[in-house]
Amino acid sequence: MTTSLPRFSTLRVPPELEARVLAGVRRARTRAYRLRLAGTSLLLVLSAGGSLAMVRETIAAAQASGFFTLAQLASTDTSIIAAHAHSFGLSLIETLPSADVAITLFALSVFLVAVRRLVHVLASLFAPTNLTTA
Repeated sequence: MTTSLPRFSTLRVPPELEARVLAGVRRARTRAYRLRLAGTSLLLVLSAGGSLAMVRETIAAAQASGFFTLAQLASTDTSIIAAHAHSFGLSLIETLPSADVAITLFALSVFLVAVRRLVHVLASLFAPTNLTTA
């Protein structure tokens, strides 16, 4: 003996239950987006501070190593630089604080990713949602 189950398309949900469920879903979505917004904002602030600190550190290390002095020499004595371009290029690369530059580029990329994520979260938070039943 088999019993047939009613089809789900013929079931009717009470309107007050449907409204409460949809309101709960909206509240949950809004809460989730606000949490994402708070986390992304924190990441943005921390990465901006880290990026600025690393840029300052990289500039200070470049000044201490003489990188800017050699770079300035390239703009003033072009004839000497042209005659000894290979050795000048190697000297310039040796004075570049490469570890600081790499860390600064990483910090800046984290900052840009945080900005991108913030824009996405804000767009999702303020985008109209269509929570209706068919």
